[in-house]
Amino acid sequence: MFNLIISVISVAVFAILLTAGSAYFDSDKILSIRDKSKIDAAIVKVSTAITAYNLIESKFPRSIGDLVPQYTSEPVLPTGLSWQTLTFNDITGEIRICLGGSVQNHVYQALISSKNDAGKDRFIIGSSCGDQEDVVFSEKSASYPVVVTYTIK
Repeated sequence: MFNLIISVISVAVFAILLTAGSAYFDSDKILSIRDKSKIDAAIVKVSTAITAYNLIESKFPRSIGDLVPQYTSEPVLPTGLSWQTLTFNDITGEIRICLGGSVQNHVYQALISSKNDAGKDRFIIGSSCGDQEDVVFSEKSASYPVVVTYTIK
């Protein structure tokens, strides 16, 4: 009988703690961390493929098609984002990688976090590929139309 009472009390305490803990669980933050990992891994993967291409071909790629599938598989991106372009500028030697789409708030927060890590001049969250300044959304929305320009110098 004593074991039954202890079991019932344990289940009740667990249920209370579980309910109380769910108030502190921020699903957008968890999803944002996951999406930031995908974004950062995709950029590293493409950067590595660009380096491999340059070492083997003795030139820089002109498009994503130059890299996929011979030098890398298409990197996994968060829901709503897709690869748009990869361009090489002969004059400056810069490579621009553009991603775009309509993303939810947690993906937008992940992009901001990745931008803070990469540097403001290398990672632009704009409205078109090659933008030089960020687009700022003043209101929270269900989705954000974004185009990310990541520059490799």
